[in-house]
Amino acid sequence: MRTTHFILTVGALALSLTMMTGMVHSTQFQQAAAVETSGFDALAHDLFAHGFLNAAAKPAGGVHGE
Repeated sequence: MRTTHFILTVGALALSLTMMTGMVHSTQFQQAAAVETSGFDALAHDLFAHGFLNAAAKPAGGVHGE
Protein backbone atom coordinates (compact mmCIF):
# COMPACT_ATOMS: atom_id res chain seq x y z
CA MET A 1 0.00 0.00 0.00
CA ARG A 2 2.85 2.39 0.74
CA THR A 3 4.33 1.77 -2.68
CA THR A 4 1.01 2.56 -4.38
CA HIS A 5 0.64 5.81 -2.46
CA PHE A 6 4.22 6.76 -3.27
CA ILE A 7 3.75 6.08 -7.00
CA LEU A 8 0.48 8.03 -7.09
CA THR A 9 2.03 10.93 -5.18
CA VAL A 10 5.02 11.14 -7.51
CA GLY A 11 2.76 10.92 -10.57
CA ALA A 12 0.42 13.63 -9.28
CA LEU A 13 3.37 15.88 -8.42
CA ALA A 14 4.92 15.40 -11.87
CA LEU A 15 1.60 16.12 -13.58
CA SER A 16 0.92 19.22 -11.49
CA LEU A 17 4.41 20.61 -12.12
CA THR A 18 4.02 20.03 -15.85
CA MET A 19 0.64 21.77 -15.90
CA MET A 20 1.91 24.69 -13.79
CA THR A 21 4.92 25.14 -16.06
CA GLY A 22 2.69 25.20 -19.13
CA MET A 23 0.34 27.71 -17.51
CA VAL A 24 3.13 30.04 -16.39
CA HIS A 25 4.67 30.09 -19.86
CA SER A 26 1.37 30.93 -21.56
CA THR A 27 0.60 34.48 -22.66
CA GLN A 28 -2.70 34.56 -20.74
CA PHE A 29 -0.96 34.02 -17.40
CA GLN A 30 1.61 36.72 -18.13
CA GLN A 31 -1.08 39.19 -19.15
CA ALA A 32 -3.19 38.46 -16.08
CA ALA A 33 -0.16 38.71 -13.78
CA ALA A 34 0.83 42.07 -15.27
CA VAL A 35 -2.70 43.40 -14.92
CA GLU A 36 -3.00 42.20 -11.32
CA THR A 37 0.29 43.88 -10.34
CA SER A 38 -0.95 47.17 -11.75
CA GLY A 39 -3.87 47.06 -9.33
CA PHE A 40 -6.62 46.42 -11.90
CA ASP A 41 -8.83 43.38 -11.49
CA ALA A 42 -8.23 40.84 -14.26
CA LEU A 43 -11.91 39.90 -14.39
CA ALA A 44 -12.93 43.51 -14.90
CA HIS A 45 -10.22 43.85 -17.53
CA ASP A 46 -11.63 40.85 -19.37
CA LEU A 47 -15.16 42.26 -19.22
CA PHE A 48 -14.06 45.68 -20.49
CA ALA A 49 -11.89 44.19 -23.24
CA HIS A 50 -14.66 42.06 -24.71
CA GLY A 51 -17.27 44.78 -24.58
CA PHE A 52 -19.66 42.94 -22.26
CA LEU A 53 -20.46 46.08 -20.32
CA ASN A 54 -20.52 48.19 -23.48
CA ALA A 55 -23.12 45.91 -25.03
CA ALA A 56 -25.28 46.09 -21.90
CA ALA A 57 -25.15 49.90 -21.93
CA LYS A 58 -26.62 50.17 -25.44
CA PRO A 59 -30.29 51.03 -25.59
CA ALA A 60 -32.51 48.04 -26.07
CA GLY A 61 -34.56 49.75 -28.76
CA GLY A 62 -38.16 50.71 -28.78
CA VAL A 63 -41.22 48.71 -29.62
CA HIS A 64 -42.15 48.87 -33.30
CA GLY A 65 -44.74 51.49 -34.02
CA GLU A 66 -43.65 54.00 -31.37
